[in-house]
Amino acid sequence: MEKKRGLGRGLDNFFGTQPLKDEPTDTLSVDRIKRNPKQPRKYFSDESLDELAESIRKVGVLQPLLVKKEEDDYLLIAGERRLRAARRAGLKEVPVRMIDASDEEVDQISLIENIQREDLNPIEEAEGYETLKKKYKYTQDNIAELVGKSRPYVANSMRLLKLEPVVQDMMKKGQLSISQGKLLLSIKDGNEQIAHAKRMIKEGETIEESAKSTRSKTNNKARASYYSDLEDKLMDRLGTKTQVKGSLKKGKVIIDYHSKEDLMRIYDLIMGGEFLD
Repeated sequence: MEKKRGLGRGLDNFFGTQPLKDEPTDTLSVDRIKRNPKQPRKYFSDESLDELAESIRKVGVLQPLLVKKEEDDYLLIAGERRLRAARRAGLKEVPVRMIDASDEEVDQISLIENIQREDLNPIEEAEGYETLKKKYKYTQDNIAELVGKSRPYVANSMRLLKLEPVVQDMMKKGQLSISQGKLLLSIKDGNEQIAHAKRMIKEGETIEESAKSTRSKTNNKARASYYSDLEDKLMDRLGTKTQVKGSLKKGKVIIDYHSKEDLMRIYDLIMGGEFLD
């Protein structure tokens, strides 16, 4: 059954809840709602749509679609899955909430809704965060607040994009879990990472077995494993790429940052909020 809810935390955070509370909910003919050609979601499961359509036949569409007036019709901003399911259910009209948004805001809203899909795979989610970062200059803190996640969660998700493209495709297909993906990040050699991922799939390893075999693999290179573990922990803590160079006696730590705000965020994490003179 479709649960009655608001816009979704990400969209509520994007607009702020108060402005939309005063916007009336209306109904529109499904034939007057145009699909957004920039919709980032390209695939919709027939089985999932059928299930939602059955729920809609029983209780209707409980969450209004977001639309924008465009000439004589209306552009769909958020809710394409609900619209498709409503059509399957035979509905002629659906509840909508009309908003005034710029083209850039429409793009961002579509992206945010796409990120919050329940059936989103880990790589698609990470790609969504990466798009918000690169296209709209959002920091990890901004993204976390926007989608209702913690900053470490967003940082760890985005780290999956460091996996080899072949391994990412395996995750997109559901052949590897997010936990296995994180384990594979510790294997820096691309060919070894791919080979290890294929073996995980072929042997149907549990996450415990994957962790054990990954540790065994990296233990063949004890120093690389040790520094990889340090780098992983630092990256988890700081939410950015971190490299440890040198030996246990002498070396350096290289921490990447991508803006003044990102540098100040890292400074606060290291200094514990101590005032910068």
